[in-house]
Amino acid sequence: MDAREQKKFLVFEENLMSLFRTCEVCLLPTDAVISQQKGTYVAVRRTCECGHTSCWESQPKVNNVPAGNLLLSAGNLFSGCSPTKVLRVFSFINILMISLNTFFNHQKKILWPAVERVWGDSLSQSLDAIKEQGKEVVLAGDGRCDSPGHCAKYGTYSFIDMATGHVVGLHLVQSNEVSSSYHMEIEGLRRGIDALRREDIAIGELVTDRHLQIQKWLREKLPDTKHSFDVWHVAKGNG
Repeated sequence: MDAREQKKFLVFEENLMSLFRTCEVCLLPTDAVISQQKGTYVAVRRTCECGHTSCWESQPKVNNVPAGNLLLSAGNLFSGCSPTKVLRVFSFINILMISLNTFFNHQKKILWPAVERVWGDSLSQSLDAIKEQGKEVVLAGDGRCDSPGHCAKYGTYSFIDMATGHVVGLHLVQSNEVSSSYHMEIEGLRRGIDALRREDIAIGELVTDRHLQIQKWLREKLPDTKHSFDVWHVAKGNG
């Protein structure tokens, strides 16, 4: 059974060790000890008077990484929660847990590469589906910065296929790559359009906000593409 789909239970140490007081083979009393503890993972080794020895593990492993530790890091990252606060909660109630360094190690070596792989596969499938149709695509694009105002350091520009709702472009721009943070949005749009052109995607219509730089750039660089304004942004501006 998939490790993520299985139910997990909170077990106290005394209740856990009570399960290993008797030998499964000869039913004699045993000497049970916790032989290994690694984050949420625990292993118990027991030996009876007859010499029978057994080892029990609290969870399966994925490439020698305890599944519970990896799932905790994944759940923390994908939910957007602060790892420091989440781990502090467990610390307050004395639940053995992974360290912050372990979380960042999982994030760097396992989780981010997995996200990039899934995103790459999803993007390829979406672009292939558009090319198979052989039609001009209608896209919606918008930018978002890591902070409001003109002091943002990072900005992302996203494209969505209006026919399917699939994201077909996501481009990160750093403020030091352009003259100012104000220009990150137009730079993200340029990169996105260039990437779609390299895939031979024909853009029939592009829906954006009323960003003046974007209006000018599309008018000059994509004169045959219909440029529409997003209704929400128009209503927001008039409100």
